Amino acid sequence: MYKALRNYLNESDHIDLTDSIIVNLSSGGVEVSMYASDGLKFTEHLKMGPLRLREILYTLETKTISFPKVMEEYIESKIYLLKPKMKKMQIKNFIGLGSYLNTILEICSLENQAYISKERLEKLYLQVREMNNNQMVDAFNISSTDAELLLPAILIFHSFFIRTKAEGIYAPMITSRQGILYALIDKLYDLPRKTNAENDIISSVWYMAEKYGVDKKHASYVEKMSLSLFDKTWKYHRLGDQEKLYLQVAAILHDSGNYVSLSEHGNHSSNIIRTQSIMGFSDKELELIANISKYHTTRIPTYSDRSYYVLSHHEKILVSKLSSILKIAESMDISHMQKISDIEVLFADDALQLKLITNKDILLEKWDIMNNVEFFQEVMGIRIRLKG
Repeated sequence: MYKALRNYLNESDHIDLTDSIIVNLSSGGVEVSMYASDGLKFTEHLKMGPLRLREILYTLETKTISFPKVMEEYIESKIYLLKPKMKKMQIKNFIGLGSYLNTILEICSLENQAYISKERLEKLYLQVREMNNNQMVDAFNISSTDAELLLPAILIFHSFFIRTKAEGIYAPMITSRQGILYALIDKLYDLPRKTNAENDIISSVWYMAEKYGVDKKHASYVEKMSLSLFDKTWKYHRLGDQEKLYLQVAAILHDSGNYVSLSEHGNHSSNIIRTQSIMGFSDKELELIANISKYHTTRIPTYSDRSYYVLSHHEKILVSKLSSILKIAESMDISHMQKISDIEVLFADDALQLKLITNKDILLEKWDIMNNVEFFQEVMGIRIRLKG
């Protein structure tokens, strides 16, 4: 769906993603993404969809005549951590996604406009707060099911909207089917939309890294060397662009666990990653990235490790290959001083020769690389020798 939205915005003269918020509302939750001039800053998923709100709060509806106020207070309690971020970012564009906007547009007689003005939203918000389900059915000519979910849907959109400087809600009717279609097209063709999506992902990941106090110079160096090693050893791992993106995210966040504790920080990094909402990645993909990051230290994947054991055979191989690359990239900067400017990979004498380009003393880096090459050799099926 995200790629379909990207395509829609590229063809629109009215809006871009700079200083924007995207609120994607489904029955069980809401996904909130915020963009600044330098790209996507973060994505958060809140378990607070209209249906879920109704299920959680249904016992309170008969106990008060101010149920909409109670529901609003509950919504506010769930988004309080996002409020300062929204205020700081000065959001000017509001993009709403999800089928509930279809109903709202129809009620506002705006089916063909895909835009709800600030005034029209406020009028509808004040109107539904004073109505029960039966009144909404009669007034808006909607089903009882739609009426039940209309109130929480409008309250959720309104709670986010009032914290922006937007003049209205853009409501492109993007479907998940369109998103799947664009994803398939991107697999076949190297289009600018694909690069834009990946740039947004990496932008949000760096925002996350800063939140957890990651050493930016070190993480950026490990990211660069991981990607370089990935490209230069492709003959041995045969992985694609999506797997390369997994490695890149794992490299950026591999030390995020230090925020929790310096001891066993690989485990903490893994736990942090699997609990994040990163646009473009499924829960399964986040689990893979979490495992890749987990094994960036001297620790290697084993079947006694539950998070590794539950992976499929193919996923175990993927995690092993990418973590073996990340281990070497991490070892190249064990001192956090970025002494090695580049690495050349050559094949000679039945071995992969890694030539480390530097004019500094890298005794420590060489020692740590050699401590980690055994796993790389086992996974990739090729011996390694160091030069330089």
